[in-house]
Amino acid sequence: MREVRPGSRVERMLVARKERMERLRSRVQEREPVREPVVWRARWGGTLTAALLMGQIIRYSGRAEPFAPGVRGVLEWLFLQAGVTLIWAWFACAVGNWGVVAHRPGIWVRRAGPTRHVDWERIERVDVGRFGRLDVRLKDQDEPWLVAGFFLPPVVCRVLRLRDGAQEAADLLTVLALHPELRPRGGAGHRRLGHPWVVWPAAAVWVYGMAVTLS
Repeated sequence: MREVRPGSRVERMLVARKERMERLRSRVQEREPVREPVVWRARWGGTLTAALLMGQIIRYSGRAEPFAPGVRGVLEWLFLQAGVTLIWAWFACAVGNWGVVAHRPGIWVRRAGPTRHVDWERIERVDVGRFGRLDVRLKDQDEPWLVAGFFLPPVVCRVLRLRDGAQEAADLLTVLALHPELRPRGGAGHRRLGHPWVVWPAAAVWVYGMAVTLS
């Protein structure tokens, strides 16, 4: 096992995690069971960000210069045009379509498009990761198997003095994973997340950008 140096970043993370788990355990006695499935999903902020990214794809494609002929030109087009804009299109889907549903058997998680399910018994805890995402830590894996959600980043919440939705969601999901008696009584399908409609305009914008650069 790797030695943890006093005052290191790893030690601070371990201390913060321990304090958080103690805080959650102290709050369990005050909580009542969750009656209905809990849903978190993209709102107007995610939709606006997705729209800005799709607009950037159109702008970037429209200003692209003709690529050189031959293999070099093909590679430049694949990486600098198709690749870059495809990443933007995927991220637009991720911020516009993400969602989490907590119900009796476990959680439904959707990132860009496909929806996955993980049972409570597999979940060790849920942490707040970078950029306001939720990192679902599983008992049988070292790295997070699912990365869900794009909440407002905690640092932005602190600066603007807003409610930290990411931390609240992570705390609730962790409590539900550790205490079966508090979990929602009813089940819910992934349709509670709504339709991942951002996939279609993002795909259309990406295809349009490819057509512009090839014309």
